[in-house]
Amino acid sequence: MTFSEAVTSTGNVTVTLETGATDRTCTFTITSATTGTCNYTVQAGDTSPDLTVVSIVGVIRDGATNTMVDFVPAVNLAANKAIIVDTTPPIISKLEYGILRPAGLSVHWVTNEPATSVVEYSKTVPARPVDDQSDVTLTPVHVLSVL
Repeated sequence: MTFSEAVTSTGNVTVTLETGATDRTCTFTITSATTGTCNYTVQAGDTSPDLTVVSIVGVIRDGATNTMVDFVPAVNLAANKAIIVDTTPPIISKLEYGILRPAGLSVHWVTNEPATSVVEYSKTVPARPVDDQSDVTLTPVHVLSVL
């Protein structure tokens, strides 16, 4: 949160975020500062097309002792940041692979939504630990070559 002047909280300030069926909270304290930060950890089932603040509960005072108690910010988080929360895993709808010459493998798969992926593999001759390659492109169509 950013305030127009330095403020101080009386104890913890709790921010409630709209995250789907169960809203999540995070807390912060602030002492003679213009910004307060709380950390929200995404949990299974959380979802939001553009994360917003439902409420802020606590007491915050400025230097002149003007008090804000239990409020919603005039400009909500969604107006300044495009934060999408999506904990539903993508579904692989098509998986193909092919042997490459010289020794290697090409893997192709399609997901029902844009996603990043990791392919884990292990070469059997000679025996090696599991390796991985990442496809960090946010896309529904994935292709990786393992050589």
